[in-house]
Amino acid sequence: MKNVRCKPYTSPNKNNSMDETRVFEGVPDNDFTEIQMQQNPDYTAGETLTLNKDNTLDEIPEIVSAGDMITVNNEPRPPPAHSNTPHGMHARPLWVEQIFEKLALIDRKLSKVDEINNKLSEIVQKVNSFECDLNNLKKTSGTMGNSIGTLKRTSDEVKERVGKLEEVHTNLEESIVDLQCRSMRDNLLFFGLAEYRGENRENCTALINDFCETQFDIHDIGKDIERAHRIGQRGGDSPRPIVVKFSSFKMREKVRTQGRKLAGTTFRIQEQFPKKIQEERRRLIPVMNEARRQRKKAYLIKDKLYIEGTLYNPDQNDDEAC
Repeated sequence: MKNVRCKPYTSPNKNNSMDETRVFEGVPDNDFTEIQMQQNPDYTAGETLTLNKDNTLDEIPEIVSAGDMITVNNEPRPPPAHSNTPHGMHARPLWVEQIFEKLALIDRKLSKVDEINNKLSEIVQKVNSFECDLNNLKKTSGTMGNSIGTLKRTSDEVKERVGKLEEVHTNLEESIVDLQCRSMRDNLLFFGLAEYRGENRENCTALINDFCETQFDIHDIGKDIERAHRIGQRGGDSPRPIVVKFSSFKMREKVRTQGRKLAGTTFRIQEQFPKKIQEERRRLIPVMNEARRQRKKAYLIKDKLYIEGTLYNPDQNDDEAC
């Protein structure tokens, strides 16, 4: 091992281009030797410099320049590891080795290109699969859209039919209530008459006949009564009312108009109405009584309340109160 000093190389032969080799000429000078060099950018900074017996170098780092201090090994150069040349025989030229290295590098790059092509093929397959799924989704969406449109039309038809059925139901209900009112037109309800609870059947017609003679001075009313009976469940503390059907509306009105004579007594009479109308009258009676306390003319006709000749409208009156 010895130290050498580098200096720029000057080729003795103009025809020798020195493109692929680095030649170091060593000039012994006491402990130092000056060598000439030709730089090659393919070498990496920091590599070891090895000088063969012919004073030629295999590898030269880029950072070596004229005047740098390097260490020279004078041992013979062994053949490359990948070479089949036996030890002691001439190795392949450096430019051949470089060609093999470049070919190996190209092979590695081609392998990477193959890998990239394989990955691109996989990506293309996935994209095609996604496009197929997207098309299926579009078809499914279109089918669902058609189904939704059909359901909407069906729903609209059902709503229309339900609306018509509700209208028919309302009309039928009103017709039934009207028929019930007509069938009860000649009826009156008598409240407060003592109920016979014996074994024999009670004669309601005779009871009403006696009641009208006593309270209204109307005699022999029994001949104008078609039928009379109690309504409601037995067993209560108060007597059940008696419903009386008169033979004519004129006779019913004759008895009904005498009802004011029962004020202050435990008796009362009123017209008979269907349940729906009766519930509405029960709701309107407190309003009618309040209007009468205010000295307003108020009266009920079936389920309609009139105050000072004007039909009472609950919704309108509530808005005015607010």
